[in-house]
Amino acid sequence: DHNFTVIVTDPAGNASVESDPYLIIIDTKEPNAPTIDSVIDDMGTVTGDIANGGRTDDTTPTLNGTAEAGSIVRIYNGTTLLGSVQANASTGAWSYTPTALTNGTTYNFQVNATDAAGNTSGYSGSRAVTIDTTPPGAPVITSVMDNEGTVTGDIANGGTTDDTTPTLNGTAEANS
Repeated sequence: DHNFTVIVTDPAGNASVESDPYLIIIDTKEPNAPTIDSVIDDMGTVTGDIANGGRTDDTTPTLNGTAEAGSIVRIYNGTTLLGSVQANASTGAWSYTPTALTNGTTYNFQVNATDAAGNTSGYSGSRAVTIDTTPPGAPVITSVMDNEGTVTGDIANGGTTDDTTPTLNGTAEANS
């Protein structure tokens, strides 16, 4: 912080009153990299914070984080700028909701911040989120196994069994 004041002296040697102080702050240090603390899904049946590498049916998930108080936070998908917001002037908290993102696309969100003096931070860690609004195909039951009693093995569709806990096997979309 620097407070500047000036006094003027005329050719006859008369000095003025000191001016009011003029404060400037010299800041040449880049801010710390901001953080992405959460990516929130608030649509559909599964809501909450989306894990890094997770999937969401919300095409407008909200990113939340912290940065230097009052700084401008820029939100990127890789190196493509999506938008910017100003961090809270006292807490540094920030929040950003993008316009609708594209289904089937994985976004690698990262952010940086620029302080009032124009110093720009490095990037935050990346937070990957895949937008998935397509319902999975119908699952298929490939077999129903009876492993109790005298008759065991695959039970035919429409068949009978004395097993009260038959094992169903099938296929479905991976990770569903």
